[in-house]
Amino acid sequence: MQGPYEPLEQEVRAVHLQGPYEPLEQEVRAVHLQGPCEPLEQEVRAVHLQEPYEPLEQEVRAVHLQEPYEPLEQEVRAVHLQGPCEPLEQEVRAVHLQEPYEPLEQEVRAVHLQGPCEPLEQEVRAVHLQEPYEPLEQEVRAVHLQGPCEPLEQEVRAVHLQGPCEPLEQEVRAVHLQGPYEPPEQQVRAETGAGIPECLIYNRNTGLCRNL
Repeated sequence: MQGPYEPLEQEVRAVHLQGPYEPLEQEVRAVHLQGPCEPLEQEVRAVHLQEPYEPLEQEVRAVHLQEPYEPLEQEVRAVHLQGPCEPLEQEVRAVHLQEPYEPLEQEVRAVHLQGPCEPLEQEVRAVHLQEPYEPLEQEVRAVHLQGPCEPLEQEVRAVHLQGPCEPLEQEVRAVHLQGPYEPPEQQVRAETGAGIPECLIYNRNTGLCRNL
């Protein structure tokens, strides 16, 4: 609970079944309760059928009811090259203008090399401009065991103290089991993070999305 401001909750769940051309399923659900502002609801569902270069289907629905506060802008770009070992690249950028508070900027970049047992690399960068508010604390822990097919474990925990508002907590946990075609499972819960829809550009102004 954030003073008069309600919590922002976001949950991202993804299950990847990576046998050669097995289906990839990802579901993203987000509910944003913005203080005396109206709730923002966003749901992203994607099912990927990966027979060699089969189509990717994705549905994005977003409703933003943000008066009297400033808009929330989110841009998601993803490129997926899904040959049996081709790289998968995903970039998520989100900018949140939180009047009367200062903007919070977060950038997440991830590159996945999907040969049987290839390494998965993920980089998360966050910049928070919070004057005259309280400091932002972030802790990142990562363990990478990169023998062929070894598991990769990454845990990111961040606590945000937001001036006169109550603290915002963000926790990201990911476990990747990279045996040849083993299923990585990833669950991300974040109160400020961006969702991770795949293979589209979403235009908030028009409500349209398209595959790259």
